Amino acid sequence: MIPGGPREYLLAQIEAGVRSAPPDVLADWLDGKMSIADILFEPNRELLRNFKEQALEVLRSVSGADIRDACLRGAPHFADIWYSPQAIARFEGEVAIMSRFVREL
Repeated sequence: MIPGGPREYLLAQIEAGVRSAPPDVLADWLDGKMSIADILFEPNRELLRNFKEQALEVLRSVSGADIRDACLRGAPHFADIWYSPQAIARFEGEVAIMSRFVREL
């Protein structure tokens, strides 16, 4: 059992990933050169494949605003980036990218 549930676990993983990400990775993400799926999902491909339906259910419960809030908790010093129009558009797109990644497993 995952403390807080799978949705909270996903958001905590995003938060931790942002906290430890070098600035150039954040810049690449903002420029659309990479996605959260590249960072978090690719290394966990087999686990996601085994729990595909559950993963898709969790992703249906996550919004771009949820991802932004996780990023803000992970790196509050980048608040100006997280609330920029470019980042807001990327957050909404991330949900679709992550869902497509899992569906295609």
